[in-house]
Amino acid sequence: MNVLLPVRVALFYLLLAFTAFAWCLVSLVFAPFMSFRTRYRFVVQTWCRSAVWLARTVVGLRYEISGQENIPEKPCVILSKHQSTWETFFLSAYFEPLSQVLKRE
Repeated sequence: MNVLLPVRVALFYLLLAFTAFAWCLVSLVFAPFMSFRTRYRFVVQTWCRSAVWLARTVVGLRYEISGQENIPEKPCVILSKHQSTWETFFLSAYFEPLSQVLKRE
């Protein structure tokens, strides 16, 4: 196991908390003046993408998307087997607009 992994994980959570706080402050100022779709992209998708990017860059988390061609263009229900918080970030960033993430362990 990588000796620096606990340090990288702590750094990830510190940066995640900082970006959440900063993004919240920025969103409070700008989001009320945006349409729903723009607000969703700005508040949810952009921050969730930054969380996925942080996990990839700081912690070294890698992922692969398969079956992307099976996702319909029209509204649908996406089911995910709950593995971690990461998928909540990823699903919110990947699908638009995502109205609800429902998990069952």
